[in-house]
Amino acid sequence: MISISKKPILTLSIVTIIFIVISEIIYTILTREIVDADINMVHREIETTDKLIFNGFLGQFFRMKHFGVLNLLIIPFLIKDVLNYKKQKQWEKAFLFLYLTILALIGIKGFFNPRYSLTIFPVSTVYLFYSIWSLTHSSTLKSYTKSVPYFLLFISIFYFSKEIFLLKFNDSFYKEHLTNQKYSGINNGTKIKWKQSKTSSLKALKMAIINSHLPDYKHNSKFYLDYPKYSQLKIFDFIKENHLKNEKRIMTNNLPSIYYYTNVNALYYWSGDDLIFDNNGQYPLFKNRNNQEVKRFLTDSMNVGYIYTYEPYNKYFDEFHSFLEEECDLIEQNYSTYQLFKIKEDKQ
Repeated sequence: MISISKKPILTLSIVTIIFIVISEIIYTILTREIVDADINMVHREIETTDKLIFNGFLGQFFRMKHFGVLNLLIIPFLIKDVLNYKKQKQWEKAFLFLYLTILALIGIKGFFNPRYSLTIFPVSTVYLFYSIWSLTHSSTLKSYTKSVPYFLLFISIFYFSKEIFLLKFNDSFYKEHLTNQKYSGINNGTKIKWKQSKTSSLKALKMAIINSHLPDYKHNSKFYLDYPKYSQLKIFDFIKENHLKNEKRIMTNNLPSIYYYTNVNALYYWSGDDLIFDNNGQYPLFKNRNNQEVKRFLTDSMNVGYIYTYEPYNKYFDEFHSFLEEECDLIEQNYSTYQLFKIKEDKQ
């Protein structure tokens, strides 16, 4: 058995409790619900300034909803290594320089999506355990380092139990059916609202095993019944059939899923910056053009007849939103408000 004196045990116990309390406070603040926020920013967890900074630019350390508390533990080691940079070994200096550079690049360019931070997560994990291993071999803290494994074990048990057994808030959508939809091509629309519900991972796992709710409209009969009304797959089916008929092209508003589910060579557009991306580079669609000129450019020059978009994206650019309302008909919309518009034909 490892012999540990009472003082280090007491110290590590206090440190453990303080760490859990601080991490839980940070998690609660950075996952709080913001009323009437941009639903796309809510989904990315960056709808406020503090969330943008900590979940976005510093998401590698503070996006605990995705990474847990492992990366939060890195912060004191990283600060120590930066302050003692000149004393580091040559390979440690090189690693630290590259690690900080990659963190900066991911934070600046990939802050809006946790999947970019995930690319460096394995490296961060190795860095953390190497730092802990170095700490346990430190002669200056020898009386305390023997209890470090117990600290890590308790932290692991606590957060594993929290993740599996405790009730937690999950973000989810619910829909309201509306009439008199403002878009001219549809009478009945769907309004999406945001809410939080209490559940647990254990319950979700049990429900998945027992009920086998697979989103497969070809094999799940209940889903098949809802498929014509709600499924995004119906939009993809239309796009594929339209492509086979050699009809007008589709313009997609920052929705690359069209390339995953169809073989259609769609024109790529992003309303947030009003930019078209194609073989000629990137250039604005609405700049120095009114709605009629945009319509002629899309239909005549680009052979575009349909626009595949997501309702929250439409409002990022007033001109694009106006164009959809005035020059297009909404022909398909699923429960998550992915929409397919048809550009109106000019009356002869």
